[in-house]
Amino acid sequence: CPAIMGEVATTLPVVGSRFESEGFYGTVRYTGTLEGFVPEGTLWVGVEWDDPSRGKHSGVYKEKKYFECRVPGSGSFLRPDKVNKGVTFFEAVKGKYMPDLQEVDTNIEEMYVYTIREHKVPVQFVGREKAFEWFAGLGELRALVIPLMNVSMINPPPLLSHTFVKVREVDMRGNMLGSWEQVFSLAQQLPLLETLNVSSNKLAPLSHTPLPETSPFQEIRIFVINDVGITWSEIELLVPLLPKMRELHAGRNGLTTVSGPCQGMEELRVLDLDGNQLVDWAPIWKRFCELPCLEHVILNENQIQSITIYEDRDTNVPVDVTRPGSSAYFPSLQSISLNNNQISSWDSINMINCISTVQNLRVQNNPFLASVPRSLKRMMVVARIAKLRVLNGSTVTAIERVDSERTYIRMVQPHTPGEEPDPAELAPPPLDPQFLKQHPRYADLIVKHGTPAETAPSPSTDMAGTEYLTVILRYEQKDVTKRVPPSMTVASLKQLVHRTFGIPLPQAPGEGPSGSTGPRRKPERRLKGLELLYLAPTSSRSRDAFVFPEELSVDHEQLSYYGVGNRGTIVVRETFHD
Repeated sequence: CPAIMGEVATTLPVVGSRFESEGFYGTVRYTGTLEGFVPEGTLWVGVEWDDPSRGKHSGVYKEKKYFECRVPGSGSFLRPDKVNKGVTFFEAVKGKYMPDLQEVDTNIEEMYVYTIREHKVPVQFVGREKAFEWFAGLGELRALVIPLMNVSMINPPPLLSHTFVKVREVDMRGNMLGSWEQVFSLAQQLPLLETLNVSSNKLAPLSHTPLPETSPFQEIRIFVINDVGITWSEIELLVPLLPKMRELHAGRNGLTTVSGPCQGMEELRVLDLDGNQLVDWAPIWKRFCELPCLEHVILNENQIQSITIYEDRDTNVPVDVTRPGSSAYFPSLQSISLNNNQISSWDSINMINCISTVQNLRVQNNPFLASVPRSLKRMMVVARIAKLRVLNGSTVTAIERVDSERTYIRMVQPHTPGEEPDPAELAPPPLDPQFLKQHPRYADLIVKHGTPAETAPSPSTDMAGTEYLTVILRYEQKDVTKRVPPSMTVASLKQLVHRTFGIPLPQAPGEGPSGSTGPRRKPERRLKGLELLYLAPTSSRSRDAFVFPEELSVDHEQLSYYGVGNRGTIVVRETFHD
């Protein structure tokens, strides 16, 4: 029946729009009939899944091509009733913040009629007062947080601008927006917007949408576009529209380069490119090294192989690493995060020492760390960067720095291959250029701490002063102060905890209570083990340091590996078998 077919057709999603089906998402690529399908005239929706494994083909039915897939084999045909087209932005907000008023018709334009001179005149209808109360409440909201609510459409003006008059933050990550045109429309209707998060909305290429003549992002400070499928060249097109942007989060977009002119982003403080496919540091350097306000660079989960700081932005001449802090570039940079990259040489750590402002570094899970024992990895990084205050989220205490630098001096001194060095007999190594290039802080550390012989621990020492740490063991509201050597392993510390607090030894599932030197615990709960969490002393934490406890998770590691410092607190928690 043509009439019925016409009604059904009006409910079909728009090609290029996003959809949801049974908890999975994708993009609509085709709507219409399939030649050769019986009964003839049956309507189908051709889709490309975000998860290619759900696909059955590449847009082909009986050898006829109906649509293209970006990823081969990621396409399917679905019946229209299986396709959730999503909801409007306004419907999502209404469902989140005013679920009891779903029955109220809240179309603001229907509350008025226009005179011949286009003046608005309010009209009366059932529920009007209730709706106005509701709108008044929404008008006080400053943040709209509606993630994962299947928002696929932005309401046309002026509904949002008349309703959300004070909104400064919108978080709609994980929804179903499909184009930048929708993002522009949202921002245009919220002129006070300062924070916008549209992460994990699979947006069509920016080239498909003309840029607005007037920027809709005039007040945006924090711009979060993780996992939206954008390229760096498209980000550069958006930069002129973001004159006040202070944070850019563009992770998980498959970016391979950030090449471009070093202009724009003058207000940028935080650059987050986590989880991309960046390999070459040089374009990152050239694009951002002159930004006057940039404080934090996050490059975790990329494929960066080395870090080089150059004498000049337009040349490829590296700085002299023997002059720490000599680079005038990155004038405000405080922290760099490089976890899970492919950095293969300690030369990169020496280069970071040339940026005088860097105090916070993350470099876990990089190949260069494999060249030293686990217990020395942290020490070697601390010793090479003079002003480092936080490493891998843990504060570098004063005692840790001294211990690290003295250990470093003894570790890098030359000796005959196959023989262990004797610090008491060896003179300082010759300070030839090649040695200084590999160990640019060595000369300064010799001046600070003395020669290898002078920094070696004495066999007759009573381990007083800095050779022992005073730590606070905290268990169930009780604090006990202990003095322990930095070389104590986590396993030994756990034994000390068992003895100190009378905690029984761990039991295997099904075993009865084990003996201990303290009072017996309730037999119905069988101890699995101890969890030790280290919290640095308040006085040693830098202003920007993380204050969350760090778990001492590896039994064979020494306390020095985790940066345990004097007057630090170790919180003891019991874990039990289910």
